[in-house]
Amino acid sequence: MSTTPLRDTPLEARADGAQPCATGHDRLRGVGPEDVRRRNRSSVIGLLYPDHSLSRADVAKHTGLSKSSASDVITSLLDDGLIREEGMRAPSGPGRPAIMLHLVPDARQIIALDISHTSHLEGIVTNLTGRILARDEVPVDGGRPLDIEPIVSLCLRLRDRLTAPALGVGVATPGTVDGRGVVVKAANLGWRDVDLASLLSERVGLPVRVDNNANVSALAELQYGAGQRNMIFVQIARGLGAGMIIDNRIVTGTYFSAGEIGHVAVDDTGPICGCGKRGCLETLTSLPVLRKQLAADPSHRDRILTQAGSILGQMLSMPIAMAGVADIVISGDPELIDDTFLAAVSYAVSTRIDADFLGKVVVRRPQLDHDMALLGESASVLRATLL
Repeated sequence: MSTTPLRDTPLEARADGAQPCATGHDRLRGVGPEDVRRRNRSSVIGLLYPDHSLSRADVAKHTGLSKSSASDVITSLLDDGLIREEGMRAPSGPGRPAIMLHLVPDARQIIALDISHTSHLEGIVTNLTGRILARDEVPVDGGRPLDIEPIVSLCLRLRDRLTAPALGVGVATPGTVDGRGVVVKAANLGWRDVDLASLLSERVGLPVRVDNNANVSALAELQYGAGQRNMIFVQIARGLGAGMIIDNRIVTGTYFSAGEIGHVAVDDTGPICGCGKRGCLETLTSLPVLRKQLAADPSHRDRILTQAGSILGQMLSMPIAMAGVADIVISGDPELIDDTFLAAVSYAVSTRIDADFLGKVVVRRPQLDHDMALLGESASVLRATLL
């Protein structure tokens, strides 16, 4: 599993719900000593992540800090056990060898949960670089609204398996999630305005953040897979959602609903959707719909998948053109989201955009084949707390 420096790929929303400021002037407002300290620590950890080694002089050079300020930050990280000194680098000229600094990946552990599945909830414990140390799951009966008790139970079971201090808990959920960890709306869970972050944090005694599952899946592909700095990640399951990354940043939108494409109406004569509209994208391309169509007419498999892929490709053409995105990642059951489906998406896109302006658009599967939401949520917690 490859890993890229997390300092280059911030999430849009911070753990406390505040949003990144738009201008340099805005960024200077309300910045106190603790903000500066946190930023400096994040810069140093980002330089060493995941397995780089630097000297104290290197850190001062790359961060722009004075040698004394860099030394103070490094000392605090050493005291916290987040970095270590190990090994020497021979000097290029006169002087003593430089002692090298390294991240300590196992200094903290992260609990990540994925609550998007119908039959079960799953969770993992990772170290700071995404290595999975423990795994567990609990069954759910599929009833709606989803009860919070199985989520609490799973989190407590994983908490009991920690072997290092916890950095925090992250939960990947379908639906719209605001910057405070409130699930504003998740139709597939039967939830509206559920303050999951606060409810879970009170029960397990750890800080909790909550993210949309498609967004953190996109983050995982960017961080641990082959994602590009500009990417659209489409997740096809019982519903359909997307995460968009522009210049290495997850786009969340004004109301935290960017990527909620499943309930965009694309066919005025299509089936009635659970949301009340007719012909939503989800009613034409989700996995349950495709399975039902194939069961009813198995002899026309290629036609069914081609039609569904074409509909998705037509819909994606506009955001591809508007944002200049050339990397389109589509995740879903490979038995259905197969080469036929992907070829139909690619053809629909290529016949609707101007390649002279946008270049070649690649439609592909994710490089990661499992645990995307879980690993992305682990990275999200890391970014919100240390980076």
